[in-house]
Amino acid sequence: MALAPPVALAAIAVLLTARGISDGDFRYSDASRHAMDGVFIHDFVRDLPESLYHPLDYAIRYYAHYPALGVVLYYPPFFAMVEAAFFAIFGISVFTAHLTVVAFAVLAVVMAYKLVSRIAGRRVAFLGAALFISLPTVVFWSRQVMLEMPTTAMILVATYFFYKYTELGRPRDAVWTALTTVAAMMTKQPAMFIVPAFGVYLLVRRRWDLLRCWGFWVGAGSTTVILVSYVIVLVRYSHYYSVAHVGQGFAHKLETTVAAWLAFAGVLLIVAVIGAAVACLVWEWRRPQAPGLWLLAIVAVVFFAGSVYAGARVPRYAMPVIPLVVCFVPEVLRRMHVLARLPVFVAVAAGVLALAAVSFAQPVPIVRGYRDAAASILAHNGDKPFFLFDGVRDGDIIFYTRQMDPSRRLYALRGSKMLYTFASMKQFGYQELVTTREELIRFIRDYGIRVVAVEDQDLADTQPGKVLREALRDPALFEYAGAIPVRAPGTRLDNLTVLVYVSRSNGKPTQEFLTIPLPGLQRTITVPIDGKGAPKIVHAPWKSAP
Repeated sequence: MALAPPVALAAIAVLLTARGISDGDFRYSDASRHAMDGVFIHDFVRDLPESLYHPLDYAIRYYAHYPALGVVLYYPPFFAMVEAAFFAIFGISVFTAHLTVVAFAVLAVVMAYKLVSRIAGRRVAFLGAALFISLPTVVFWSRQVMLEMPTTAMILVATYFFYKYTELGRPRDAVWTALTTVAAMMTKQPAMFIVPAFGVYLLVRRRWDLLRCWGFWVGAGSTTVILVSYVIVLVRYSHYYSVAHVGQGFAHKLETTVAAWLAFAGVLLIVAVIGAAVACLVWEWRRPQAPGLWLLAIVAVVFFAGSVYAGARVPRYAMPVIPLVVCFVPEVLRRMHVLARLPVFVAVAAGVLALAAVSFAQPVPIVRGYRDAAASILAHNGDKPFFLFDGVRDGDIIFYTRQMDPSRRLYALRGSKMLYTFASMKQFGYQELVTTREELIRFIRDYGIRVVAVEDQDLADTQPGKVLREALRDPALFEYAGAIPVRAPGTRLDNLTVLVYVSRSNGKPTQEFLTIPLPGLQRTITVPIDGKGAPKIVHAPWKSAP
């Protein structure tokens, strides 16, 4: 019977998050980057020991082929490592990338149950975990290859082991807390705020005795070293799009963060949760029963403060604290001594299941067309090493190129790297590299590019993009090879068309090196096209866009 609740919750999580798992392409712009990070680690491990001899050179060469990576310098590596294991078992595909997130959703709901059941009992834990996984916005983002659900799962795992350590004081739980805390922080940066949250909890509870355990100091020391090392890497290499605006404009960031959290969970639920939390904590202060409630509240408050500090204005960023706070609603009922009554429990459970049904029925955001576009590009490219794609979903094209090119011989050139470039957003280091028709034709001939594909609408709205699309309409220069429609109802991608052209210039590359600017790192990399010799990294400060 003890296994029945977590098994039921896991089944609900799979049912809700796996719907449409094999349908279409990636459903969000960053998803292909997360998937490619996993593919990179998969290939790095597969190429051992050679890849380990010169790991930086390996990574640069890999990026030259597939310029859609963000691991380490922008996204921490833990999710990509887990995803790489899934790719090794189930194969490289969009389905496998989604399956990895589903697995984290199962882990999250089970760990939410295990944590809260230690604090407030099984009924509160079951209802709280079920409410969390049944929320429409939670289900929506769990159907994307994004980091919110994996981050939530790892925060719950770390909090669970930390609470076990505060209960039992065992050194091994302190070590597990450190390991899982590091895993959480290496899933997504906002998880770093659980470290001060744990410290505040020890301070509030006056648990000085836990500081005398050797496991605590081993765990705290290792966590500090990894955290400081990672922050140094971020500040040094990705300052402009990771930390440059942190901590500025507090009033505005407070307003936008509150609005984001309300948008994620809804005003009604937020009000209910805050009211229930205040009531439970006052109750706990007057008549202590479940001291772990303070831990849940402190993690939520510190995480919120960290979100304000970092300027987390996107609603999905609120997900990691949702399972920690929704349990206060059934906890109020428990303290009122009504949750123990079977009819009340069944009624509340029925309400949660009704919410789950609504979430299950919400449309799955399907995107179709980019896999077919990649297949068309490769079919027309022949034995040429280079092709050029310009469009907002270049990451999807790059992922499918790697999937369809197991020999890894192709170079997928992005318009947003080779014709123009910027660091994450156009206001960060925007540079136009090809501004005239003559420069464009010379660029295509220099690299011997055979196939050029573009989204018919230049959603990036750049001058080089306009020059490219105008040149493609010249039949003397390019032969029209086909159009692949994109279907993405309810998004700006819907009714886009990927146009494929074949260059009438059929020469070989004349360049010895492929040069790619990386304004976010203030670097430029050059890679030997023939694969011989070492790539080079050159410091290249960027200028702000006008």
